[in-house]
Amino acid sequence: MGIISELFNLSFKLNGYTIVLMIIYIGTIAAGYNLMAKQVKLVKKEIWDNADRFKSFIWGFYFGNSVIIIVTIMMTFLITEIEKNKLENPLFETALGTISPFIIFPLLFCLLFISIYPLADLLYMASGENAMTPLQKPYKKIIDLVPKPYTYIIAVLLYFVAILLPPLLLISLLQIEVMISWISWALIYPIVILTYYGVLGFMIVLGMTISKIPSMERSTFLAFDSSKRANKEFLRDPLNRILYGLLIFVYIFQFYAFIRNIVRLDPNFWTEPSPHWYDVFNWMIYLSLGISITVYFSRFWGRKIKFKTMDILFASFLIAAVGINVLTTYTVSFYYQFESIYTQFSPTAVYYNLHDINSIGFEVGKYSLFTLASNIEETVLIIGITYFLFFEKNRKYWKEILYGQITQSLEVFNPVPSFNMLSKDDIKLREHSKNVLKEMYDRLPIRKGYDLNDPVFRDSLFDAICHPSNLIAQETSKEILGNLMENYPKKTLFMLKDVLNSKNFDKVKSVLDVILKHGNKILPLMDSYTFFILLNHPDYRIRNISIEILDKQFHENILDSYSISPTEEQISLLIEHLENPDHNFQSNVLQFLSKHPNMVPQEVFSSRLDHSITKIRSIAAKASSTTKFDDINQATIPKLIEMMDSANPEIKISVFSALTKIGHFNENKIPIEPFISGLLDQNNAIRNAAVEGVLTILKEQPYSIKSNYILSIIDSQDVEIQQSLLKILEALWKQSFITIFPKMIKFVHSENSDLQKLSQKILVNMGLQDPKLLVSKLVIEPDTESFIQRGKISETIIKISKSNPKRVIPIMIENLTNEKDFVRLNVATVLSELSSIHPEEIPLDILVNQWSKEEKIKISKELTNCISNISNKEPLTFKFHMNQILETFSKSNSTLRLIIAKLFIDIAEKNNELLPFDVIQQLTTDEDSYIREIGIKIIGFVGRIYPKKSITIIQKGLKDPDWNVKNAATDAFNKIGSEIESEDLIYEIKSLLKDENKWTRLAALEMIINYAEKNQSIITLNETLNLINLPGSEEIYLYNLAKLLGIVGTQDFKQSFPEMINLMKNPSKKVREGMISGMVKLSNVIDNNLLIPKLLFYFSDETDMKLQQSVALVFKRIMKYETGEIKQRVLSVLSIRAGVSQDPILLSVLSELQD
Repeated sequence: MGIISELFNLSFKLNGYTIVLMIIYIGTIAAGYNLMAKQVKLVKKEIWDNADRFKSFIWGFYFGNSVIIIVTIMMTFLITEIEKNKLENPLFETALGTISPFIIFPLLFCLLFISIYPLADLLYMASGENAMTPLQKPYKKIIDLVPKPYTYIIAVLLYFVAILLPPLLLISLLQIEVMISWISWALIYPIVILTYYGVLGFMIVLGMTISKIPSMERSTFLAFDSSKRANKEFLRDPLNRILYGLLIFVYIFQFYAFIRNIVRLDPNFWTEPSPHWYDVFNWMIYLSLGISITVYFSRFWGRKIKFKTMDILFASFLIAAVGINVLTTYTVSFYYQFESIYTQFSPTAVYYNLHDINSIGFEVGKYSLFTLASNIEETVLIIGITYFLFFEKNRKYWKEILYGQITQSLEVFNPVPSFNMLSKDDIKLREHSKNVLKEMYDRLPIRKGYDLNDPVFRDSLFDAICHPSNLIAQETSKEILGNLMENYPKKTLFMLKDVLNSKNFDKVKSVLDVILKHGNKILPLMDSYTFFILLNHPDYRIRNISIEILDKQFHENILDSYSISPTEEQISLLIEHLENPDHNFQSNVLQFLSKHPNMVPQEVFSSRLDHSITKIRSIAAKASSTTKFDDINQATIPKLIEMMDSANPEIKISVFSALTKIGHFNENKIPIEPFISGLLDQNNAIRNAAVEGVLTILKEQPYSIKSNYILSIIDSQDVEIQQSLLKILEALWKQSFITIFPKMIKFVHSENSDLQKLSQKILVNMGLQDPKLLVSKLVIEPDTESFIQRGKISETIIKISKSNPKRVIPIMIENLTNEKDFVRLNVATVLSELSSIHPEEIPLDILVNQWSKEEKIKISKELTNCISNISNKEPLTFKFHMNQILETFSKSNSTLRLIIAKLFIDIAEKNNELLPFDVIQQLTTDEDSYIREIGIKIIGFVGRIYPKKSITIIQKGLKDPDWNVKNAATDAFNKIGSEIESEDLIYEIKSLLKDENKWTRLAALEMIINYAEKNQSIITLNETLNLINLPGSEEIYLYNLAKLLGIVGTQDFKQSFPEMINLMKNPSKKVREGMISGMVKLSNVIDNNLLIPKLLFYFSDETDMKLQQSVALVFKRIMKYETGEIKQRVLSVLSIRAGVSQDPILLSVLSELQD
């Protein structure tokens, strides 16, 4: 009772100081209540009640007590200064004494709470809930070693051993005062947790600052550069550079602070005044206080949604500890400041009892025993930061921070972090950076408020494009710049203005590489003189790329309406560059000039036919071919003829091409033999040039080459040479059709696909010139076909006949009754194809007659398809032959009946009035299940015409023993069910939901879903929940059940919602998608005031991430077009969870909703 009476007898006087403190005390409690109420209402505004008000008051109360402790500490210093400056009667000790209740009472309130809370926390974990922080997980593991209800006993024992026993041992064994032992031990648990959040915050801010400073080594280099870019970069973002230095200082300062506090364990370090080195950083106490408060509100308050009871108690636990921790730190550092306050209350008065007398006679009080307690923060910070920076395995957390910075950079459109991460060793970081940069620069030109030419975007891109040691950065930047050139050429042009004049040769070269590859749209906007100037560049690489770009700009069809020609001045400049000693550059210039022979003196080319460099000789030879025949130097053609026997393939190719283009073989005395021998050359390019030459010779002298020679050698050559020779035979076919045609047929059936295609193409070309001759020959040739492909003969005929149907179809009809099966198959295959294009040209009566007599299944199948195509176009004509078709159906075997049944379904699908119902009914009773299936499928098309009869057939189909028939029955009902009311039929469908065959179950379920969208009463909620809980359900089945639950969930939302939540966290992505769709449908019916709080409840760090993602995706769809307070609440909660988790789905949804 003595202690209680002391509390109520504390010195208190109503004065200016105490009035201010009272106002602050009451105001901070009210502000705290309001802060917490806002957090709770983010989730529970619609169901806000008195319990929530009480929980908000608890946090507000401890927030107010913690703040008043800190404010009172500051007030003590203020009072001291004010009272000392009074000229008369300075009474600062008396004045300090009057504010003691604002220290003592809040201290006791907070101390009692932080001592009792751990018991509640342990009991909470014992009830089966998860630990709220990683530091609480060891306790959770110990508790979970036993089953319930023994977990509660373990929780109580842990509380006694970990929280109560240690201070008791300190009191009894070490004789440490009660208050000092109690406070010191009670602070460890909350301050370690809070400082752990501080460590995470430090790492995140460090990662943020490092990632936002452009490439640290480059930024350092720029500081020594003569340009002003370093200053501009600093002024553009000074905060991160300053913050980076401050963080380094804070980390180093922790070592100083740790040592400064530890040495005070030795009483000899207590002096008055303190040593100079000890007080030099006293101002850091205020900074540390600021950091503590910032950590609480940024790392804990701003990153955890508090609406559950334990969340609010935990938040109160931490804020209460902050006040006591600050008081303890100040008690050690400024013990003399609080003597008049502490001595009024006996448990704290002992702080000033004598602890020791040091070597200089200074009396050290027991307040010095708070030294270790005041060192908790520094210890945890040093260990935590050092671990994450240097010792964490695989640096997982650091990489997560950097990954989050990359993701965030896309939201704020800052390319620097992503470009920086391209140099990291971690593949995941690099790939994420690449994807983010591509998306950012793809959206940048059309995003309001951003300029592609802004230095932050331009410099970052061009720095990376010429990064000397990072190929990934170079490739990514080139790809980005290439996309910009292709999609936004006008805006990209402004970026390139200064770059091409840069003194950084690597940058210029890299940009030119991109222009060469992706410049089709930007080159028409660029002045060609830019590249002509670069032909004089000192870097040989830039000169070569520039001439290649000019070649592209002038000669390639880069845009449909774009065409330019060089001026005489430009040609003259290029001719001067032919004297450049770089042979590669020289050959590129000559290549350009060769495309303008009329503007270039012929001697430029002819004089280089004897050049020592092969490539230049080759280009000169090609260029000679572009000169007009009358302008060719008389010495040029003999030189070219002489070069025909060159051993160099490149020269040989150029010469062949040149002589072919020059032509006039007789007049120029150009020998034919080199071209003939070139047809057999192993070099593909030489053969192609020889083929062109031989074809030109044949145009000039048709009979100068005989087909017999080609036919005699073709079989002995390899495939590539055979292809070249086939092209020659194509030119000779009219000369000797009788001998060439069999050879073409042989190659059509070749095992080599290239020979097949080429010979088939040649036959088609021959057929286009004389279709009657070719088709008459082809149709009587045996064909080869595979299971999935037509035969080559029939395919060739089809290609010919598509251009000449009136000349080909009579030939087909003529051979329709041919005694040879393969001929009839060829005919049937061709007619089957042509019937879909030219049905009016094919007589249906002849087809039906032959079809009814045909015994070969393959032929019947093709003829059936032909009949079906004609019937679709001319249904009335088909009716005349119905009796003959039905007669054939009744006589046929099961295979042919199936073919005819497929004919019926094709007809019914396009015209549901052609088939008599008795024919359909006959199909549904066939012994073959596949024919029964077809019959029921036809019911789906005609059921609306014959509703009662259709219901009877569908009911029988639902009871059929074969699953394919049951599936067809559900599909048929699905098509006509909305117009037919039959409870019996619906009952049959529902009975299939538990069928043994999964496809039958699935078909029935899809039908139920479609019907339930119009009429929910078709299936009850309980029936749906029972189906969901059946063991062993397949993914696709659960997916559809989730959609169904979204429809029938309105029958009892309270009962259905927990199952919806289970499906939204299902391991299967498809099932989750199904439930998301179902939840969106449900939102159209359920009041948002009921649905939104229930969904927001699951945005918590204790909730499975898959469930949080599903909830976010639901909000993405139902909040997209919402406005006002409810959307802002969702955004507030989502931004907290996305910021903490850095989950890409949550971040993406947040970005879309904000847009």
